[in-house]
Amino acid sequence: DFFVYTPSQFVKVDVYDSDIGPGTDDHLGFVEGLTVQWLLEKPRWWWPLKSRSKTPEYKSEATTSAPVADAAAKAKHNGNGEVLIEAHFFELRDSEGGCIPQPMGKADAVAYAFIDLRSLRGLQPQQADGATITFRLEGQSYKSHPATYKATSYGSALTPGAQRLVEHLHNTKGRSIDEIMKISGLTKEQVTSVVHARPSFTTKWHQPISLPIRNLEKAQLEICLGIRRPNYKALANLKTPLKLEDIRNCDKWQLDKALPLEVDPKMEGSSLLQENLELSLRITLRSLCISADTFDNYSASF
Repeated sequence: DFFVYTPSQFVKVDVYDSDIGPGTDDHLGFVEGLTVQWLLEKPRWWWPLKSRSKTPEYKSEATTSAPVADAAAKAKHNGNGEVLIEAHFFELRDSEGGCIPQPMGKADAVAYAFIDLRSLRGLQPQQADGATITFRLEGQSYKSHPATYKATSYGSALTPGAQRLVEHLHNTKGRSIDEIMKISGLTKEQVTSVVHARPSFTTKWHQPISLPIRNLEKAQLEICLGIRRPNYKALANLKTPLKLEDIRNCDKWQLDKALPLEVDPKMEGSSLLQENLELSLRITLRSLCISADTFDNYSASF
């Protein structure tokens, strides 16, 4: 499932074989120049695959003279085969219920959790490089890419104490920028720069992750922090798993805060920590019954 903003929006499709394991998931091909417009015109169609070794540049809708579907007849001769794509488009409603589409094949998700994995505060530089976050949901695990360490930069007019005050008021107390300005005496530019940059969160990912949800009422999200020095180990966890259904009570169905992680004192590396671990992320919940008053978009489901 994904949101559609314009008919000219590109849809990237890559096909791999069924092998599982490092280096065994062979790339079979990709669909060239596929857009939402082509899916609207041909909602069930065999699309030709092209080899990655000869990847041409994508062409915009304005410069494409003919749909890529016209090349389907040549697929039998290019040796890469075809992929069957069946697309269904749905309009977001302002109330629950209605005509909920039935699952097709293995597409049994009723909702999605879109996670913006930003950064972490509390790790030492030697621990930050290569650190990963693992999300566990409904029996499945999703691992982030390795993090990088970025040293704190407070700016010439902002002391470390003032910066920490801003982060505490915003991340822990949920205060707005205007409220923080009144409490701290800082300018709007200073407060805004700290809120957006999060300079004390020195372990950086900035990675989007999408998690399908099969049972929203029971879905609970577990979060685990792992470090790779000297060997990979699980260093900390979210003490209580997040009930994703509770995010429906948040504004715009969105949880945006720093989550405290609990360190296992028995793990090697825990003695190096000099402050509490806090994970900055944003979790956005989406399903077919979300309010259309909040987002005027369309959802496309495969």
